[in-house]
Amino acid sequence: MDTIFRKLFAEKITGYDSEFTWIIKALKVIIAPQMERIDIPVESEIAYLIREALSVEFAREREIDRHYTGAAILINRLHHTVPYLRTEKKERERRAVYGFAQKNWKEQYGVIIVADEPVWLLSFEVPNQYSHKKRTADLVGIRRDGGLVVFEAKLDGNNFGPIKSVLEGLDYLACLTGRSNFEQIEKEFDSMKNELGIPSGFEMVSPKADSVHSVIVLAPNSYYEKYDSPPGQAGWHFLIGNPWKSSVRGLGIGFATSEINADEYFSFPVKLLLPQ
Repeated sequence: MDTIFRKLFAEKITGYDSEFTWIIKALKVIIAPQMERIDIPVESEIAYLIREALSVEFAREREIDRHYTGAAILINRLHHTVPYLRTEKKERERRAVYGFAQKNWKEQYGVIIVADEPVWLLSFEVPNQYSHKKRTADLVGIRRDGGLVVFEAKLDGNNFGPIKSVLEGLDYLACLTGRSNFEQIEKEFDSMKNELGIPSGFEMVSPKADSVHSVIVLAPNSYYEKYDSPPGQAGWHFLIGNPWKSSVRGLGIGFATSEINADEYFSFPVKLLLPQ
């Protein structure tokens, strides 16, 4: 496995927006074939290897400090209007996210329960890098230990598979937790929590840079079914786990289901996928 690990970091590809995406080829081209050719004692070791590789790159990306140059990161979107239903994939996903957030704030006081862990939703479509206003994290929340959580939302028509979606979320999370952005989030947090109203259990919470930060892909079951076997994105199952309990080097990764309701919103409950 040491050979796989060295190869994982030796091969870099170009042609994608995210600086994380070179790992896609490593995961699909290097790790998956090797699992059939060499003796891997237990599947959990490959899962740990993948998480270790991602966590190392995540830490490096945080150091790059790609800070957002706009006015605010944590934008109060509590009263933003849910977009009209349109057929474009991105607009459908925006509506699903908008509606979910609005309903959550009104009915759940902004708290999403994921694997018995409460996450307080702070905002959606959160800007995070340079002057880009379209490269935004779908949903951003905070745990009671001060760790940030990015929910990367996908509908069943999205061609980004689970691994690519994790990498997209990691790109946003690395920017949000870089030094400059995190310092800005700390400053904005006090006013944001007063505007939203503090839910029970979060009265003493504040962002903590050294907490475990997490990415969770949020999608309906039909999205995951598309990628359950080749020619889909085989191998993503190795990343399935509890982001709160299987974190590596302060990074948690998870996959959760949320079905789309009659209003075309993500709905409750949010169910974490766990290894079979």
